[in-house]
Amino acid sequence: MTRYEHKDAILLLGSNKALVYISGRLVFKGSGYPGMLTFIKHCNDPNVTEQFRQQLEMREKPRFQKSEKTDD
Repeated sequence: MTRYEHKDAILLLGSNKALVYISGRLVFKGSGYPGMLTFIKHCNDPNVTEQFRQQLEMREKPRFQKSEKTDD
């Protein structure tokens, strides 16, 4: 498992699983990407966000388009 630390937050990533600890308490256990987002949001530090920039940019953006509804 890969371990990332920032102040009171710890992110453990491995095999697309994530654990996020804040102040020693488990606050997230699940998939890697949402765990990473939880860690980034809690840290609220541009340096931490930059550390995960590549993973954030690789994630595919939703391709929703606004559709017009017509009354039939």
